[in-house]
Amino acid sequence: MRYLSKEEVGALGWCASALVLEFEDGTLVFPSRDDEGNGAGALFGQGPKDEELTFPTISSYLMDRPAITGLQLSGPDDSQTSRSSSTKEGAPSSRFANLV
Repeated sequence: MRYLSKEEVGALGWCASALVLEFEDGTLVFPSRDDEGNGAGALFGQGPKDEELTFPTISSYLMDRPAITGLQLSGPDDSQTSRSSSTKEGAPSSRFANLV
């Protein structure tokens, strides 16, 4: 598990990062605040001892703060994806390009 990187948040057109479940085959699953993908969503759950779990969104302007950077905010090594490059139009290219 990790949070969406700033590049991934930007490629989605969102203002906040959400938790990402990343599978060994490269599949990414992350919550949206609605069915149309209009923003990052929080996850809630229950632990094995009935403790409440909350995985909140993180506003993109907070992602550079030292207290937040300890979280695993960066995605997989950029050599594996082209998230950090730009398209001809100047928008970030991304694994999420077909979503935006």
